[in-house]
Amino acid sequence: MHPSTWRLLKEEGLIGFIKLRTLHGYVYLKWIKPYVKFAIKTLIPRIGPRLKGYVVNRYHCKVLTGEEARAVITVDKPIELHGAPEQMIPFPYVRDIVIKWPHDIAIMECACRAAQGGTCHPSKVCMVIGQPFVDFVVEHQPDAERITPEKALEILAREHRNGRIHAAWFKDACIGRFYAICNCCPCCCSGNKAMRQYDAPLVAPSGYAPRLHSESCRGCGSCEKVCHYEAIKVVDGKSAHDLEACLGCGLCVSRCDNSALTLELEPSKGLPLDVRELAAAQERKEETGKR
Repeated sequence: MHPSTWRLLKEEGLIGFIKLRTLHGYVYLKWIKPYVKFAIKTLIPRIGPRLKGYVVNRYHCKVLTGEEARAVITVDKPIELHGAPEQMIPFPYVRDIVIKWPHDIAIMECACRAAQGGTCHPSKVCMVIGQPFVDFVVEHQPDAERITPEKALEILAREHRNGRIHAAWFKDACIGRFYAICNCCPCCCSGNKAMRQYDAPLVAPSGYAPRLHSESCRGCGSCEKVCHYEAIKVVDGKSAHDLEACLGCGLCVSRCDNSALTLELEPSKGLPLDVRELAAAQERKEETGKR
């Protein structure tokens, strides 16, 4: 047995064994490509209407803005938030945002793109963050490799330019907490496709939304072309924003050459996953406890 397997088993503990979560996590992380392919090709089409219940609560992601994704990569201390607020991660089974050794990063092939036949390139865009996950995938996935935070930032920037959405993924089988950032495309991502086809809320909004400054808008359509969710369109020569459809990824803002869009906090979309603020809050709590 690989050392990383022992570490994963140790972290899961007795409760994980009793609930079979340990076995599920091992199978998921070791055979992630066939696992995801089975889910996309067989499981999701059969249970589509029921995705809103059991599956959604145990496998989902939260959209990150480019700044938030960079913050996860560059945060200089472990993050441990147990019992995340409902407005941040609106799912009952995953309540821990824990990043141990955040500078430990591995890159691996996106299982969703592999399941769809590898038509989107590059396909090596899934970033596994922190321990024990990084050691596990490097020891068990032939295509996985360790990368530096600097390399991770390069990949994030490239994928943002390619019109991908940064998403923090959570799964109950991965010790019930955050484990990866993927750079998702609308044509391959299983979470995005299930959300559109079955109205299953597998993808949680970032907590931000674009604000339109109509006096600066030239109606060029750059924002409309890049939006994954058809949340912004040009109507009568001006961009029009659908707040309900928007998940606040910020791609439209980065594509606007006329500074007609800015990304702002949107209370109706929940709290952002701002790891720098989480780290500061954790530090304040520790300081208060010492007094």
